[in-house]
Amino acid sequence: TLMSFPRLGFITSFLSHPVVSGFTSAAALIIGFGQLRHVLGYKLIQNNNLFVVAADALVRLGESHYPSVLMGFLVMCTLYAFKTVKRLKNLPSAMIVVFLS
Repeated sequence: TLMSFPRLGFITSFLSHPVVSGFTSAAALIIGFGQLRHVLGYKLIQNNNLFVVAADALVRLGESHYPSVLMGFLVMCTLYAFKTVKRLKNLPSAMIVVFLS
């Protein structure tokens, strides 16, 4: 949003596709792992290394709060259904899922 105000979005056209794709993928991983503690129902180790956090989550998988895991799984499945079913594509899926959950 900072770049969109003075209309500087064209600068991204000078970046190669792999750079933009890598940045987007890294941002998605960071956001996903940041939400993992809410889905699993327990606090994860605080570390800047994504692999350490993933290993901690796997080691402590037995401590998971199963209703939270089930809710997270159902939310992801519902969002996927909204994305793939033709009749549901035009609906505000995220808002509907938040309301239902």
